[in-house]
Amino acid sequence: MKPWLNTSSGWGPVASSGDQTDTSKVRSGAPSKLPFASVGRDVSTHTSSERWTEWGPGSSRRALSLPAGGGFGRVASSAAPMPADSSRASTTRARRTFMDRGSRARKIAIENQDRAVHCTGSGGNTMDRRDFIKGIGVAGGAATGLAALAGGLQSGIASAGQAEGAAAGTEARGAMWALLDTIREVEETLITPERGFSDPVELAEAERSLSHILYTALDFWLEAKPSRPVFKPYVTPTRKLLGCNPDSVYYFAPIRDDRSYRITGNVGAATFTSFTIEKGSQEGHAARGSIAALSDEDMEIAPDGSYEIALSREKPARGNWLKLADGASQVTTRHYHESRQNVAAIPGRVIPIRIDALDPEPLSAYGGDSEVAAHLRWVANFVRDHAQMTFQKTSPEMAKRLGWVSLEPNKFTDPGQWISASGDNAYGNTHAWYGQGLYELEEDEALVITGRWPDCRFANVVLWNHFMQSFDYVNRQVSLNRNQVEYEGDGSYRIVVAHSDPGVPNWLDTEGRPHGTIYWRYVFPTETPERPRTKVVKHSSLG
Repeated sequence: MKPWLNTSSGWGPVASSGDQTDTSKVRSGAPSKLPFASVGRDVSTHTSSERWTEWGPGSSRRALSLPAGGGFGRVASSAAPMPADSSRASTTRARRTFMDRGSRARKIAIENQDRAVHCTGSGGNTMDRRDFIKGIGVAGGAATGLAALAGGLQSGIASAGQAEGAAAGTEARGAMWALLDTIREVEETLITPERGFSDPVELAEAERSLSHILYTALDFWLEAKPSRPVFKPYVTPTRKLLGCNPDSVYYFAPIRDDRSYRITGNVGAATFTSFTIEKGSQEGHAARGSIAALSDEDMEIAPDGSYEIALSREKPARGNWLKLADGASQVTTRHYHESRQNVAAIPGRVIPIRIDALDPEPLSAYGGDSEVAAHLRWVANFVRDHAQMTFQKTSPEMAKRLGWVSLEPNKFTDPGQWISASGDNAYGNTHAWYGQGLYELEEDEALVITGRWPDCRFANVVLWNHFMQSFDYVNRQVSLNRNQVEYEGDGSYRIVVAHSDPGVPNWLDTEGRPHGTIYWRYVFPTETPERPRTKVVKHSSLG
């Protein structure tokens, strides 16, 4: 099989798909000795369908969108009013055009007694790939080259929203249809056999990943107020994207470059805490570069672990500061831990942190239709951009540019620092080194990995699927940090990747998945991390 790879370094969120509307209008083990001095404090105590056309007295014709051919489409229709005495019974046939940008034209006729809806679609626009890995984006260190957004999905949401809004009677309805169309477009343009998506299990996982992207988009942008932001978890155990990390907590908040903010918090039990300001993510788009960064190495922190950070255009007279240069659009926080329990699996808000606007815009009246429509378009922007980053294979050229990515199954290359092939560092942790490879194992095989951790602030290894989502870290051991590893007598580690418990320490559980991604992180290493050594063995030889 062709190797898969989406590089990223990590932090991110995840979600589930929404339900289809049903209305009257439609039927539709502790280490004996740690070979390093700095270990984080334990944080466990911190915590099928048919389209029905309805007529109403004196109203325009209204058509409700429905799944067609595996995706949602948009309705292009006239809004000509019917006579006041019109009724459904007198309506014998309604016709709507189903806009479809797929790779083929199709016509679907649905007859139901005296009603019929004819749906037609045509398409064929293709998606150009970016210079870099659209499918490599990750917070915490894996970012992606979204610097040149030439090409990509040509959704035309703005014009689509206008047309559909006119047909539906509200701008928000049009924006919702455009969002559904974006989801369908991702499926038909990015998640296709031509791009290597044909295995039923991978297709199902791609749909789940897309649902997580949508979930995140709704959480971040449907109610977003950049002039009055709040921190949202970037990833959770049930909402993952962009290379999540079981040993880290990440937060996101949208901001504006013409405002001032204050972040207050406490480093708590984290072994490493950092903040980055990214640009280009206004209105839900993916970030296109980091323009300011601050870590606990350079921060003023009180004896009790508390801190304050000013975010502003001008530097304050004293204290911690992050500059809001032109284009600043979001702040991302990272809180790495090396506890016995994966910090990301702990319920509730483990990290005390908040952001306050110092000069917020005055509160205004509810924006109604146009406000809801705008936010739905922001959600669609997020889905489109992050889908491009996620549903992309890593080519040999891309892996060569990065340097620390191996496409040879069950082998690693030398770790390296995060520098994207396109030159930007969006979502990237500039303080970290990374390594990435693939595992491919038969049912009776296991991968034995040996090596030594470098002297650093934080290090771990985690298993992902091909869409930069970690495996189930709540119920399984799918990652190991330095404080979770049981060491050999000489201080080295021996980690085993296997489908079932081999009866030896340091087992990484594949969940029975025959292939996946292995991702390494090393934060602030004082020496160059060494390349992990690997050997495929029979599972029965390990007991």
